[in-house]
Amino acid sequence: MPSKENCKATQIYEGDYELFNFNEEVEPMLNVLCSKTLEQARMEVLEETELEIMRSQQKEYEEIVNAELVIAQRYEAAEERCKEEVSRRNVQDKSRKLEKKHAHQKLNARALTKNYLTGLREQALGQLSSQGILVAPQHRAIQEEVVPWFMTKI
Repeated sequence: MPSKENCKATQIYEGDYELFNFNEEVEPMLNVLCSKTLEQARMEVLEETELEIMRSQQKEYEEIVNAELVIAQRYEAAEERCKEEVSRRNVQDKSRKLEKKHAHQKLNARALTKNYLTGLREQALGQLSSQGILVAPQHRAIQEEVVPWFMTKI
């Protein structure tokens, strides 16, 4: 073990101003370092809290936007259904009008042909009767059987 004379601790004198007292000189630096560290930690905690608040607000905002989007989509779907219903009803109305028009045309055609054929029927029957093609069965029987028999008897 070295003696006290060779030890460097023994070389420091109390009146030596070039050296400093560690405990006295370090305390203000430690206070500054501790306060800065605590302040930095506090700032980080506040920043994390703000970030968490911002995330929750962002989440709420996205939920509101999504809810509004869903409502808008529902309105758009309802509007689309209304447009399709109006279009379908327009098509049905046109179809009904067309059917009514065709039925009217058919009725007019039937009435016209009935009037035309009514006169034509009597005319055709009259011509056939005058040509002898259309003869009543009794009259024909008389002409074909009775008259020749009667003529042979006379």
